[in-house]
Amino acid sequence: MKSFTTLTAAAATLLAGSSGLAAAFDDFWIFHKDASVSHGGGNVFNFVRQIDCHELWEAGEFPPRDDVSGGKFGVRFVGSESDPQVIEMNTVGVDLGHYTWYKDRGNALVDLNDNVLGHCDVVPIDLSCDGDDKWVGHSILFCHS
Repeated sequence: MKSFTTLTAAAATLLAGSSGLAAAFDDFWIFHKDASVSHGGGNVFNFVRQIDCHELWEAGEFPPRDDVSGGKFGVRFVGSESDPQVIEMNTVGVDLGHYTWYKDRGNALVDLNDNVLGHCDVVPIDLSCDGDDKWVGHSILFCHS
């Protein structure tokens, strides 16, 4: 069983991409890149420490899926960006684990053993980034231990 700090420490390494960040952090954002304006990608989820263009450029991308059980990599999203109900994340292959956030369970973030690792709040922030790959996106959740 991984603790929230272990999850975020592993996420820090993955999310930092080429920056080499390996320090543990307790808080992270779940962000959605909008496919309608992205070039070479989009309609993907990112997990980042802060909402800024540089960190989002470097972050790993997780595709939306209807089912992320077992060995299925990606994010299952139920609800809307402004009113999410369930967000299930399976990071098989990058070994961050398999976690689910439930709105109807007090905003709890739980592991596969139903241990509460933290809580996430709906915090909508729109962001537009220009560069070689222009896109817009939206934060969905801010998670904390």
